[in-house]
Amino acid sequence: MGLKVLIVEDEQELLHSMSSFLKESGMECDLAENLEQAMSYVNANDYNGVILDIGLPDGNGLKLITE
Repeated sequence: MGLKVLIVEDEQELLHSMSSFLKESGMECDLAENLEQAMSYVNANDYNGVILDIGLPDGNGLKLITE
């Protein structure tokens, strides 16, 4: 079983580029474009890691870490 990663990034091109690279490396990826989506994913899933953009349109990404 591969690693499961959440990618939180509001820039679409970068989000999909990172996702493609990690999926080709055998990782499972969930994608969130804002803090609200990321919080929902974190509350519903277990992740081995999170790639987190700090500057999101609906808040500071660091809030996800404190939650």
